[in-house]
Amino acid sequence: MQERRFALQTSPKRANRPSCPGCGHAFSQFEKSDVEQSIPARFSEQARQHSQRLAVKTHRDELTYDAVNEAADRIAQIILLLRGTVEAPIITLIEPGAVAVASMLAIWKVGRIWVSLDPSHPPARNAYIASDSQATLVLTDNKNSALAAELVGGRCPTVNIDEIETHFFGGGVHLETRPDALACIIYTSGSSGRPKGVVHSHRSLLHLTMRHTNALQICAHDRLALLASFSHIAGVVDILRALLNGAALFPFDFKARGIFELRDWLIQQEITIYHPTPSLFRRFAEVLNGEQPFPDLRVIHLGGDTILKRDVELYRTNFASNCILFCGFGSTEAGIVIHDFIDKETCFTSEIVSGGYAVPDMDVFLIGQGDEAQAKTPTGEIAVRSRYVALEYWRRPELTREKFTVDPIASEERTYWTGDKGCLGPDGRFRYIGREDFQVKIRGYRVDVSEIEIGALKLDGIKVAVVVTAEDDDFGSRLIMYYSSDKRPGPSSTALRQSLSEMLPDYMIPSQFVRLERLPLTPSGKLDRRALPQPNEGRPEVESEYVAPRTPVEEVVAGIWANVLGVDQVGIGDNFFRLGGHSLLATQVISRLRDELGVEVPLRSLFEGPTVTKLAAQILGDPAERANIEEVAQLLTTLERLSDEEVAMKLSARSSLKEGGPK
Repeated sequence: MQERRFALQTSPKRANRPSCPGCGHAFSQFEKSDVEQSIPARFSEQARQHSQRLAVKTHRDELTYDAVNEAADRIAQIILLLRGTVEAPIITLIEPGAVAVASMLAIWKVGRIWVSLDPSHPPARNAYIASDSQATLVLTDNKNSALAAELVGGRCPTVNIDEIETHFFGGGVHLETRPDALACIIYTSGSSGRPKGVVHSHRSLLHLTMRHTNALQICAHDRLALLASFSHIAGVVDILRALLNGAALFPFDFKARGIFELRDWLIQQEITIYHPTPSLFRRFAEVLNGEQPFPDLRVIHLGGDTILKRDVELYRTNFASNCILFCGFGSTEAGIVIHDFIDKETCFTSEIVSGGYAVPDMDVFLIGQGDEAQAKTPTGEIAVRSRYVALEYWRRPELTREKFTVDPIASEERTYWTGDKGCLGPDGRFRYIGREDFQVKIRGYRVDVSEIEIGALKLDGIKVAVVVTAEDDDFGSRLIMYYSSDKRPGPSSTALRQSLSEMLPDYMIPSQFVRLERLPLTPSGKLDRRALPQPNEGRPEVESEYVAPRTPVEEVVAGIWANVLGVDQVGIGDNFFRLGGHSLLATQVISRLRDELGVEVPLRSLFEGPTVTKLAAQILGDPAERANIEEVAQLLTTLERLSDEEVAMKLSARSSLKEGGPK
């Protein structure tokens, strides 16, 4: 079959393409020569130049560059004391914040490999990563110390950073680390049913930071929001592009604080660079109503999922003219390789905006075959050739050889085969089409559905399982699992969701489970995915008996849940998350409660009390507001039972009564 290669252009410097506005202060280019060092060497220079500037701020603490550097040195001394010169990975299992940042830097200061575990992920998944990484030490904090000890089971020591005395071990740590030394292992979803570790060097992470720094003109006066996990490439990018430029990093716990706090927090903390996933951005922009000026926000960085024309419209409606939309496309293995800037004047005819132009030093091209190679708009698999892509998959030599090809002439360059498909427009702009395999993007995370299917087959009663995606207008792709069971009765949706949640993070749990007697097959005996039936919107198969709402407030809450979750019936004992809810849908519930009942309910209330009964009790918790809330709920439920004509008549009568009243 004929194969052709089409190279992508780097970002054109033309008048009709917008560029990134700086922060109004002097911008210092991240030079190519600065890539040829270690991450702690670059950080130490920033700490020297900006010792008293704010480095990290959370709602619990705030540290200057000098304080972060000193904390990292203390932790580094502990590592050297316990592990000496053992060159092996070290794990952090720490709540996001200054301690986690200092621990990460400490690991790099002593030339070790950093592996971050997300405390919110299932213990079974974290235990697998701890074992697969062959870590020899775990750094943790008060909140996670018991979990850390349980994960490693005595195989290696754990250190509670919160218990290290501030005066313990003085002096800096100055070990030489080569640019090509291993820096971190970032675990992503894997087709084998287990996460796979992507290995980056100091050089590749520094070059990734350089690409972001120069594209966005990041300087020491910038204030960057951090919403992503430390264990995800997006989180690593946000940390490095702040701390390696003297800027301030602001971690935000979205799950605990919610979308309305995020809105106010961005303004109060004077955030200049905001990096949400497209699905979070949609939900966020929809609660703004164009009323918040966000005077300090100059860049909204969208990445991690498909960017739609609708996202551009939300940006135009809700943000100031001095704010620009930065669209990035990449992967854990290569970082950002394609980007584009969008301002208020940029026009798009296609509904899908994802795409742009290749970034410097990354040779991005499409490999087209057969008809797709001959098309006017060439289409093919995206490949990236550079010396700045990831080095390998940790302890997976066969997969490394499959996905990374070494250039026989330029041996330092490797070609990474992404598995993504794209097309090349006549203007040299790339547009993302989708995947060639079974990997999908869910809420900004790359998910291999094979890992979910393999996990499901381990469960009692599951004979066959297949996971597919469906598009959701607000939240992008969602997962649906079709399965057949060899037991009568088979496992319920609640049981499946609970069992999978013990193995997989929440973004990998299907939102719907559809049981079939047998899955459809093609004439050749293969699974026919196109013949899978559409899931119905009835009440999911859950273990709790349906109990109807008893009060107007419970009725309003149940109605909101049913609408948000796309089901026709919700009982007062049903668990929001076992019906298919997740954190972004939870924010929509909180927003609807605010609009309909006029109540401010913390997002954490839904996580702590995920049934209609418990949430209704939380809503009525303030005695001073109870009567008013119940009256509004009674009115809403009454109106819900009326036809449109009856509502119009009542409103007309109410208006006439007002007009005829006392003057």
